[in-house]
Order: sequence, then structure tokens, then C-alpha cells
Amino acid sequence: SRTVQVKARSINTSGVLEVRLRSVWSNSIGVRRKPADLIVVDVCCLCCPETDEGYYVDSSTVSKTIKLRVRTPKNGQRKGVPFALDHREVP
Repeated sequence: SRTVQVKARSINTSGVLEVRLRSVWSNSIGVRRKPADLIVVDVCCLCCPETDEGYYVDSSTVSKTIKLRVRTPKNGQRKGVPFALDHREVP
């Protein structure tokens, strides 16, 4: 069985789905943040309300942030750009 972490995000002004993988909580000291423990997660799923789709990324290929482009870049660049449409299948 595989473990999937699901995050819901809207497309930012640059046309990108961006998720910082971290845990955030607060206590009497203040707000605390720590990187997410991706060792226990096999796949990260980004759910986008604008496209009504989920995009899947193998967590072993991720460090701190996932960025998937939903809209075509203004300069038309395609080489080396991680497009959301290429991540619709579970790896």
C-alpha cells in the first residue's frame, strides 16, 4: 500500500501551483515550522479547484517545494518546465 499526502492549492498569479512541504503549528512560544517528513509519504497530490483535477508527484523527487505550471509561460518556454498536465497519473 502507498501513502498519499493531499494538498489543495489555487493557481498563483504566475500560473503555477506551488506547495511548500512543511508542518506548521503554534504553541505558547509562537508559530513553529518544520520540513514535512517525506520518508513516510510515497506520493504528493496537489488538488486544484480551478482545474478540478489532482496532480501527482513522487515524493522521492521532491525536496522542500513542489511547483507545477498550469498556464503556459508568457515567454513560451517548455523545456525544463514541470507542467501540471504531465502529472495527472499516479507514479
